[in-house]
Amino acid sequence: MSDDRVTVARGGLMDSNPMDSDRLLAAGRLEVLRITKRVSAKPRSWVFAGSAGRHGSSARRVAISIGEASPTARFDPESRTIHLSYPDPSHPDVQALLNPRRTRYCYFWSSARGDRSRAWVITSP
Repeated sequence: MSDDRVTVARGGLMDSNPMDSDRLLAAGRLEVLRITKRVSAKPRSWVFAGSAGRHGSSARRVAISIGEASPTARFDPESRTIHLSYPDPSHPDVQALLNPRRTRYCYFWSSARGDRSRAWVITSP
């Protein structure tokens, strides 16, 4: 269920040490998007809109593409969009995002140097 770029967690958010988030922020940038609705759908891509999930987040959209060459998650600050790519539409992350009855969040972290990034899709059960 997880790989180097995306992890799905079901069952809600778990409490964590507040120092963990402080270390993440000191080591880079953290964007949190609360996904509220799907705004476009094409055969192998979807765009979802949402609102900031934490103070200071500027992300407002997440774009999902299937079968793209670049598996690395990235954030475009101009369009305020998190870009994620998956090999197959049956991937659990994609299926979780397509279920509008769930509470959905997308977290995106990039290192201070910009050479590493991670994204997580978290949904309610």
